[in-house]
Amino acid sequence: MEVQILKKQISVEDYMNLREIVGWGNPDNIEAIERGLKNTLYSICIEVEEQTIGYGRIVGDGGFTFYIQDIIVLPSYQRLGLGNK
Repeated sequence: MEVQILKKQISVEDYMNLREIVGWGNPDNIEAIERGLKNTLYSICIEVEEQTIGYGRIVGDGGFTFYIQDIIVLPSYQRLGLGNK
């Protein structure tokens, strides 16, 4: 299994799909998701064979407050240390 960790924003569809699969559900307002992803300061996508299997992002005010948000790994790839990477 070749895992690629890429500095990359994922699509709204991939983001919503990941959230559904891990049981987080999605906000009803797709525009809010689009805005939130667009305003992400830094994002990481984990891919296996060009399939998105994980995602994480950093959000903040751009000055001094930043935090890690949405560390998502598909259940079949959990407990392999990918979320920690």
